[in-house]
Amino acid sequence: MSAAEGGLGVAAPTPLPHRRAVRPGMVAGVVGAPVVLLIGLYLIGVALTGSNVPRGTEVFGVNIGGNSSAAAQAKLARDLPAVMPATFTVNAGDKSFPLEATNLGLSADPAATVTAARHGAHRPLSAYKSLLGINRRIAPVLAVDTPKLTDVLNTLSTNIHQDLVEGNLVFTDGVASAVEPVPGRVLDVPGTIAAVEQAYRVGFDQVPAALTLTKPAATADAVHRALVDFGVKAMSGPITVTVGPDSVEITAQELGSHLSMTPDGNGGLRPVLGGVGLAADIMAKAPDLGTKARNATFKIVDDEPVIVPSQAGAAIDPDKLASGVLDMLAGTGPREVTAAVAQTQAKFTTEDARALGIVEKMSTFKTYFPIAPYRLTNIGRAAKLINGSIVKPGQTWSLNKTVGERTEANGFVKGFIIKGDKFAEDLGGGVSQSATTTFNAVFFAGLQDVEHHPHSLYISRYPAGREATVAWPDKDLRWKNDSGHGVYMQAVMKPGWISVTLWGTKFWDKIESISGPRHNIKHPGDPIISTDPTCHATEPVDGFDIDVTRVFYRDGAEANRETFHTHYDPTFKVICKPAPTASPTPGATDSPDQTSAPDPGSQPDPGMTADSTPAPTSKQH
Repeated sequence: MSAAEGGLGVAAPTPLPHRRAVRPGMVAGVVGAPVVLLIGLYLIGVALTGSNVPRGTEVFGVNIGGNSSAAAQAKLARDLPAVMPATFTVNAGDKSFPLEATNLGLSADPAATVTAARHGAHRPLSAYKSLLGINRRIAPVLAVDTPKLTDVLNTLSTNIHQDLVEGNLVFTDGVASAVEPVPGRVLDVPGTIAAVEQAYRVGFDQVPAALTLTKPAATADAVHRALVDFGVKAMSGPITVTVGPDSVEITAQELGSHLSMTPDGNGGLRPVLGGVGLAADIMAKAPDLGTKARNATFKIVDDEPVIVPSQAGAAIDPDKLASGVLDMLAGTGPREVTAAVAQTQAKFTTEDARALGIVEKMSTFKTYFPIAPYRLTNIGRAAKLINGSIVKPGQTWSLNKTVGERTEANGFVKGFIIKGDKFAEDLGGGVSQSATTTFNAVFFAGLQDVEHHPHSLYISRYPAGREATVAWPDKDLRWKNDSGHGVYMQAVMKPGWISVTLWGTKFWDKIESISGPRHNIKHPGDPIISTDPTCHATEPVDGFDIDVTRVFYRDGAEANRETFHTHYDPTFKVICKPAPTASPTPGATDSPDQTSAPDPGSQPDPGMTADSTPAPTSKQH
């Protein structure tokens, strides 16, 4: 029906030209065609590669693409060594070191390299490159003998190592000279191993060594400036040091022996002067410029201890002296300086001595000995070293520490000792006479016994069970001052006797010694006949055990007691005989054996024993 017919009065639209309808599947087809193509190409690439190395794969120009794994490995094993670096040059600053790759334990690993080449071969990009024949370059996988490479580089490090030398000035014989700074250099072995492996992997034959450098604190320019600005001027002549009314000239050589330089923290140097040494040089030239401080001590006057007062000293102040001299050297004025004088105090003052409470005799003991030159020397030397010892409350006194090692340099000579169960000669024979005397003085003062060692053989002139021997350094005589006050030791030796007196403040009213009977007696047995050239004849003495009790009394009653148990070995009779001698003529016989009768005047005194470490048998003084 027309519009007119419909009665609407609207004209019909003009028909459009004819067009083909678009369906959804048509769009997908257009877009999917390239994708299908790419997928197809990928599948073709994968199919062509299969289990082989992707086409176009090269290792240092050796083409292994398209080969099976076995063929690729064989080709790499054959051709790769010719193109890999055979020699490396390790460069360390101004030094170079050629090294053979084989000596370093370096080589390519064909199997691992092929495995790496095939890794990711079926990825799209790799497949397309393989299909199109695009070169694919890979680095070889290395076989590294790390321990061997480490050993080579450790050896190399000794040639590369360079000690740090700090720039400085030295002052020798009155002349200043420069010490050029040199950086410190140490090979970083792990870092250099990594650098060598990387160079070999990429085909480089030059390897920069990994180095740890230490920079000098002062630069070369600073050293030269210090030489010109200070060193030459400092050594240009003597200086004059004034102390009070006196003046002393110090030469450039003497000054230089106490002068040095140190880094200033800013790349330069600053001077340092040893004031103590320079002050000593000045005092040596003018000893009247000062006095040494003197410690307080004691002396015995009319059988009473008297304090010898301490005395302060006067000396050049070393710090102010050094500061003044350096200021003078840095200036432009005359080479003169005035030294300040400082007072020095005693380490042990009169007040210190008074506070110790050393006011009365605590005990004294004397022992006697047959006179012999070595006894007079050794016992006298020990007495001199013991005399004047001051033992503060709570301190432990040691004979070995006080007397020192028995050597010729320390003033001791050879004398008789007990070595095992026989007598011999060694340095310090007789010092045990001093030990026994001191032990008894300590015993009767009621002081604490810390360490003592009786002789192994009985010595008749010492009280049995109440004596002591010493041996350097393991056997000592030590006692602790538990009196609550200080103790002053007085030791006196005269020909034939030595006495030790202890002065302080008595704590005990009385000390009593009670000796028990000798028991467990052992006879020496048969005599010993010796042809040893060092033999010393001795008489037999029984061995035995004995107990000695020390009883302490306070306020009129017994307060304590302690018992010392002592064992003595028997002393064997020793008969010395001359060794047989060869017959002077054929057929002659030795003269009859002569048994030498012991000469009482020449026999070793059983009480004389000497210091020595027991090895293998104990030596006793």
